[in-house]
Amino acid sequence: MTSLAHCHPVTAKRTLRLGEIIALSRSRRALGSLDKAALDDIGLTESEAQIEARRPFWDLPCAWTDRRD
Repeated sequence: MTSLAHCHPVTAKRTLRLGEIIALSRSRRALGSLDKAALDDIGLTESEAQIEARRPFWDLPCAWTDRRD
């Protein structure tokens, strides 16, 4: 089972720009609409994709919080 890493909500150290919010929202919405074959290609189950698709925009992937602006 694949685990999508998420760290913590946005804090004072990391703020989101509007473009990032829009991109993250679109990506999650697109992930939620992928069919089983596409999800198999990227190594996710349907339930994992739906969980990720329902995450709020402020719940950032760990890689985003480790970035330096």
